[in-house]
Amino acid sequence: MKLLLTLVLSLQDPAAPPPSPQEKAPPPTEKKATPKEDEKEVVIIGQRRESDILDVPSGVTVVTGDDIRKSGATNIVEVVQKQAGFFASGTNKGAYDQIVDIRGYNNGGGNGQRILVLVDGRRTNTVSGNSTDWASIPIENISRIEIVRGPAAAMYGDGALAGVVNIITKKGGEGNVASASGGNWGTYRAAVNAGGEAKDTLYDVFGSVDGTRGWRQHSRYAGDDFTGRIDIPLNETLQGFLKVGHHNDRRQEPGSLSLVQIEAFGPRYADPTRLGDTNVQEDYADLGLTQTMADFGTLTLFLDHTHRDESTIDFADQVGTFGTADKSEMTMLQLKHVVRPRIFNTETAFTTGVDLSYETADAESGPPDTPLDWTSYQRRLIGAYEHVEVRPLSFAVLSGGARFDRALLMLNRQIASGGQAASFGETSVDQLRSFDEFSPMAGVTFKILEELSAYTSWGKTFKLPTRDELAGFFATDPVLTAEKATTYETGLRYWAKGWGGAAVSLYHMRVHNELFFDDVAFSEVNLPTVVHQGAETELHLSPLPWLDVFGMYDYTTITIKKAVSATQNGNTYPVTPKNAASAGFSLNHEGASLTLSGRYAGERFLTNDLDNAQPELPAYWVYDAKIAYTWRALTAFVSVFNFTDRKYFDNGGASLFGAPARFLPGPERSWLAGGELKF
Repeated sequence: MKLLLTLVLSLQDPAAPPPSPQEKAPPPTEKKATPKEDEKEVVIIGQRRESDILDVPSGVTVVTGDDIRKSGATNIVEVVQKQAGFFASGTNKGAYDQIVDIRGYNNGGGNGQRILVLVDGRRTNTVSGNSTDWASIPIENISRIEIVRGPAAAMYGDGALAGVVNIITKKGGEGNVASASGGNWGTYRAAVNAGGEAKDTLYDVFGSVDGTRGWRQHSRYAGDDFTGRIDIPLNETLQGFLKVGHHNDRRQEPGSLSLVQIEAFGPRYADPTRLGDTNVQEDYADLGLTQTMADFGTLTLFLDHTHRDESTIDFADQVGTFGTADKSEMTMLQLKHVVRPRIFNTETAFTTGVDLSYETADAESGPPDTPLDWTSYQRRLIGAYEHVEVRPLSFAVLSGGARFDRALLMLNRQIASGGQAASFGETSVDQLRSFDEFSPMAGVTFKILEELSAYTSWGKTFKLPTRDELAGFFATDPVLTAEKATTYETGLRYWAKGWGGAAVSLYHMRVHNELFFDDVAFSEVNLPTVVHQGAETELHLSPLPWLDVFGMYDYTTITIKKAVSATQNGNTYPVTPKNAASAGFSLNHEGASLTLSGRYAGERFLTNDLDNAQPELPAYWVYDAKIAYTWRALTAFVSVFNFTDRKYFDNGGASLFGAPARFLPGPERSWLAGGELKF
């Protein structure tokens, strides 16, 4: 296809590619952006290249660094859970051990995310469980967050079944800031970001430490982060960057509580038979090269490697003390070519790429002072994709693409004699499996006005079973199949520079073989057919220089069309509420600002309650406030979270073995005060 494209280019008047984000100025052969183009809201994530946000035929959300600062959020989970489509739940106030997903996939089953989370293009979804450790993404180092939901996620392959989140961190020249804060429960945080430019080379260094006793018993956390990055022009057309990072933390898990325990001991209590202690260390390195080739576009190479060590000791009353030591490695290579020719006087864009990954995860698990189960897991994956965008008319954009993935999964498990899993009749597993997945997508966007567009799109996405799902807790089930979704979406989007934006999206996702933890079989199963559908609305406007208004509303229904047990057909999926919302505003005047916001979660079924037999968790509103004042380079702030001290349950689940249902109490009122200094 590239050879054919080269021949076509020789007969056309090519449009030069846009400059790389790292370039200081465009090369002489490239066109400079017009003032009108400068005013566009540009996103990378929707089509794996720079695009006008009004052209992407999927639900897209952009959260800027300024949005994050105004929100008063103390971690990234508090940012994303107020965006359209997202729902988060966890046992703590911080970002650690939080479950975050979109469009009704936060079912509490412990089977990984349906969103792919990237940091500067590096995959953060873990090898073993496909979940993201949000605690390893410090909020102070975030420059921007881009979110795409629906069919456009097909370009990213495995794990992006419902959407993609790309977190873009700060680079040299974006500001030098030192911050410190403290609050109740012994909470503290300090961070420094320093960067600049030296002989056309951008450099940036970030470091932070944070900790807390936690609002509940046995919920301490202490962590530290470090990143370093350089962006350097290797010649006039070749740009390179290198980034290294380190995260380390120690965290405690307070566990869930029954209603009897909450009534007797209060919501801060930690059941001594359900405690957990975890140590996490993660190190990574990213290397990128971008070669501009004048009329022939831009070629990008991205190589990254992540090493993660995680050890956990759990104390569960059903199975006794249980420990796990898990080590994983992930190496990925991404090669991408983007070219924007004019073919027969029509604007077009071709994005062609290949993704390669090699992942390993080795684990030992079992009660202490006994023979341990041992699991070795390897996955090799190659994915190739092509995306084409054509603008036949000034007000219409046609886009389409396809991706093919081939994955080889090797699972080797040895079950210790006399261990918990041995009672299920298995002593060893040694199996190689292959998966071939095809992910097409297509969309059309109409520019109704310069600031208003309408779109409709269709696509197919998938998620492969993970190591944790294949290995299971007691028994190994290597016959799980890939989870696949067909998504239809339509929507409207408004964006105007200086005013902000608003959007509404309607979607229908028909999922086959959705993975879910069955508490009867005590293993992962494939539910034959589940339908996720709903509406997402979002608003972020600045109608006056001193006023920002923001909010979102989600209506989500998840229906089990065909279950393993026929008695569950037609039932509603657990955990995700049918109605969810967030809203707020910021007032700004001569350096002072006040931000008030609220988050709503409607009624929802308990985890594992596929029979819809138990009472639903009650709905709740939680309100936060932040007051800040800036004088020259110094900003001081005070934030209060859940300032009405609302008593609510963040999540809850039907217990195993016929025990009473257990719940995760939501955090009580808390405060945080601090400041930051720009230098």
